This record gives sequence, C-alpha cells and structure tokens, in this order.
Amino acid sequence: MLLRIKNKYTSMMFLMVIIFILSGCTSPDRGWSDNKMDFMHTSSEIRVLHQNRSLGREAIEEAFARMVEIEGAFFTQHANSQVSRINASAGISPVSVDDEVRFLVEEGLKHNEFSEGLFHIGLGNLITLWGFNSNQPRIPNTDATSATLETAKIESIQLTGNEIMILERGTSLHLDELAKGYALDEAARILGDFGIDSGLITLGDDVYALGEKPGGNSWHVWIKKPFAPNHEMLGYLEVINLAVTTTGNDTPVNFTDDDAEYYHRVIDPRTGRLVSNDLASVTVISNTGLDGSLYSRTAFIMGLDEGYRYLLEAPGLEGFFITQDNIIYATPGLSGMFHLIDEENYTMEIMVIEDESENDQ
Repeated sequence: MLLRIKNKYTSMMFLMVIIFILSGCTSPDRGWSDNKMDFMHTSSEIRVLHQNRSLGREAIEEAFARMVEIEGAFFTQHANSQVSRINASAGISPVSVDDEVRFLVEEGLKHNEFSEGLFHIGLGNLITLWGFNSNQPRIPNTDATSATLETAKIESIQLTGNEIMILERGTSLHLDELAKGYALDEAARILGDFGIDSGLITLGDDVYALGEKPGGNSWHVWIKKPFAPNHEMLGYLEVINLAVTTTGNDTPVNFTDDDAEYYHRVIDPRTGRLVSNDLASVTVISNTGLDGSLYSRTAFIMGLDEGYRYLLEAPGLEGFFITQDNIIYATPGLSGMFHLIDEENYTMEIMVIEDESENDQ
C-alpha cells in the first residue's frame, strides 16, 4: 500500500515539474505584431514574433521611424532631402551630407564602374523627363531624350569626404532604388536590436525574411507574375535571413506610343529609353536588400544572357530570370528553393552556359 502511494506522489510531482517548465518557456503576451505605412510612394509592412507583443510593436515603430529618416535623406520628391539639395546645387557648390548618403553614393559609383556604366545613379533628369516623379508618366520625344542623356555624366559626380559636388547641371542624382534596399536592411537591423529573430519586412515587391518561421521552417516569399492583374502569384521561394528583390515588375506602368508598350520604370543608360529586351523581370536573393537592388536592376538592363552570367559571377547571390515568353531561368543555387505554382503558363529551364574561350578556338 505504501508503495502505491509513493508512486502516485512521484507522478504528481513529475507532472508539476513539466507544467512549471512549460509555463516558464512561454509568455502570456507572446505573439505576432504588425503594422503598415507608405514609404517612397510604396506600401510597406512589418510583421514580427516577439515574447512580448508590446515590445514587438515598439520595435516596428522604431523600424518605421528609421525608414522615415532614410526617406527624408534620399527621396528626391522631398525638396529638403539631402539628395534634392545636392541636385539643386549642381554646378554651383558642394553639399555636406551624412555618412549614409556618402555611403550610398560611393556604392552607386563603384557599381557603375563594375557594371561598365549600366548601373547609373546620375539619371535623375531623365527620370523627371519621363514623368516618373509625377502621377502622369509620359513618353518624351527622341530629341529630348537624347539631349538629356548626353548631359547625364557619371564623372560629374564628385565625392570628397562627406561633401558631394555635381559639376554639371545636366547630371542629377537619383538614389531611390538603393535607398529602398538600404531601408530593408536598416529595418532588419532595428528589429534585431530589439531581440527579434523572426519576422517579415515587405517594401513593395521586395522582402526581407528575418530568421526562421516558428518551428524552424523557412519563410515562403511569394513572387508575382510579371504584368498580371490582381497580384496573381507565380510561385514562392523558401528563404531564411535573406532579402528577395525584384526589378521589372515592382511598379508597373501601362502607357503606349507608336512603337511599343512599356510596363516598368527602368531606364537604359545607354539609350535614355526604357529597357526593352527579352526579360519580364529579374529577382535576386541576397544577404542584403542593398545588394539585391544593385544586382537585380543591373541584370535586368543587361538582358538574359549577359545578366545571367553577371549574377553567376556575383559572390553570395542567387536569382531567377523570367522572360517575355514565360520561361524561368534560375541560377544553380536556387535548386529546391523556388517552387513554381503556375505550371500551366510558365516553364522552368536550365540555362546552358557556353565557355567563351572554347568559342574563340
């Protein structure tokens, strides 16, 4: 009889220990927090998991406040932004800027050289000519385009310490895309400072997947079909602690002229016209949103063959290219990460890269 009582007592104590351990591992206020705001005329949303939802909400507010700071420094539609002041002083005097403005200008100039001029941060006047800073984009005539392009000279942008000088008035800085990628990274950094290791930051069609989903699973980042209405989805990527950045399908514009229809806002610095090649969009998966902004835009301008090689040679980056005829070419490292849903209208194919040295023999 005593033995039976002892076993019952031991079982009850064991159950109480389990309950105590479990209750210590979870917070009654643990849960998801989320909020939305507009950033550079693009919708943004942050959703995080935190042990304390009030701290989660505070982290989101701080991340958004940091993004507002970035908009205030870079957005050319704000007359008092640092970039706007640099442009207003073109051909007149240098402007002192913060470290982050100097940093992004440096990155833009380095990538211009690396891409042999295809990534160009001095096309602000062309962007204005096309009306992309307004609610009514327009197609400029060829003469105006050629004249504006001729004065957009990257070498006119001079950087000395934290002073930036544009030597000629025909050159105008435009760093909006870089600022958006940078904002993704800064928002992720702020959330990390609050101890958050699970969440999603979306900025238009660009996403930063912070950490893992609860349970240790990958995040599913959905990719829209190029030009499709109603946000129809093509498929999804499985990612952890990575940025997903898309060029060519992020802000579609539907206007026509006598020659063609255009569906994006990407200007080819070689022609001053909108990019017209075999691509519908390029998506880059990278450690930072800034790298994604740099490489996805450049690869899109290059076109399929050159852009694919360009991405293959970039350290630590993967991506996929969607052509105008609905074929998807993914880099080798994306094997198993991208899942195509619309197999009826799209196909995935392997890009065969020929050795150029063999062709020369």
